[in-house]
Amino acid sequence: MAVNEGKLNNLRSQFVHELDAAMHAATIVVGDPLGRYKALTGAPATAQKPAGRTQTDPCYLRK
Repeated sequence: MAVNEGKLNNLRSQFVHELDAAMHAATIVVGDPLGRYKALTGAPATAQKPAGRTQTDPCYLRK
């Protein structure tokens, strides 16, 4: 049975795209109840300011 390389590459690409979207959604589900997105509203800030507002280590906000 011959494998269509073009279709296989498209399937891989779509799979990786969907996996990335699911992982991003997980960060939103976790970050919203912790108040991280609300702490980022307003003026631009370094990681220290929102970290202080959310009682989080700045290294987690940089990631």
